[in-house]
Amino acid sequence: GAPVVGAAVEAVAGEAGPEVPEALRALSRIRAPRSRTDGQGAFALEGLEPGSWTVRAEKEGYAPALVEGLLLAQGQELQVALTLARGGTVRVRVVNSSGSPLPRATVTVLDGEGRPVAAQVSAAQILRRLVQGREGEEGTHTFRDVKPGTYTVVVRGPSGGEERRPLEVREGETADFTLELKE
Repeated sequence: GAPVVGAAVEAVAGEAGPEVPEALRALSRIRAPRSRTDGQGAFALEGLEPGSWTVRAEKEGYAPALVEGLLLAQGQELQVALTLARGGTVRVRVVNSSGSPLPRATVTVLDGEGRPVAAQVSAAQILRRLVQGREGEEGTHTFRDVKPGTYTVVVRGPSGGEERRPLEVREGETADFTLELKE
């Protein structure tokens, strides 16, 4: 595809696997080497120490892209190709059996390997969610810039009820639905 100009690129030491909570990974990015893509979509990350690295690129409107497990030796230069795809939006409205918004419900979107989509969003998006709260107007939960693919939406109510629904996210589209949770 066409080069993406102005995408933020960062390197995080070590693996970014699901066993490390996203909030901790987000904090580790504060001092991570960063760059931006130029007019040809190219970037350079300077000053990386030898070791294992994860390189990640993101830009609003695109699903984040990452390459994990890059092993860098002393004095070595690596070529890394990252492909940013237009993301989709998942919007879930959670209601009770009478159709009223269900307060304090949580919504998680899991990828095909059972990992939360939160592990695939940027630190800025996580901070935005913390500031704005978990749900929007009328019990609506929104996940933006989700990589196209197949997911499972998991809704949990305050008293422990749970519903799951398969979901297909398509590039540039919004998957918008209401899920009734029987409490």
